[in-house]
Amino acid sequence: MKFLGTKLHGYLDYSIVNIVSIVAYSPLASIAGYSASKAALFSATLSARTELAKKGVAVHMVNPGAIDTDMNKESDWDMPSADGIAKIILDKTEAGQLDIVPDEMGLGMFKIWKEEPSKLAEMFGQIYHNK
Repeated sequence: MKFLGTKLHGYLDYSIVNIVSIVAYSPLASIAGYSASKAALFSATLSARTELAKKGVAVHMVNPGAIDTDMNKESDWDMPSADGIAKIILDKTEAGQLDIVPDEMGLGMFKIWKEEPSKLAEMFGQIYHNK
């Protein structure tokens, strides 16, 4: 991201948008590798945001919950469409919002995490163990 920011320096009004995930806050055991990579991207996004702000680059972080994509095709959860989420992300990015949670599931999980991080970990544990 830092490299990209230096290459785009001088262009007017551009942003970087990273699709992280709500599992960046608390890992879900059934997708441990995915969770770890999203936690790393969460950290890298915050670092890039700080580094590139002085160059006028906005670095947005999107933390959705489950979205109706091929990755989740085996799930029976009620999930929003990828197209609908993309529109929300674009609208919020254009409005200048840096931290975006574009769906109800993700927003609910984010609120739980903000209140008490261990609650989200416990909830994810229950999902993993099908309780």
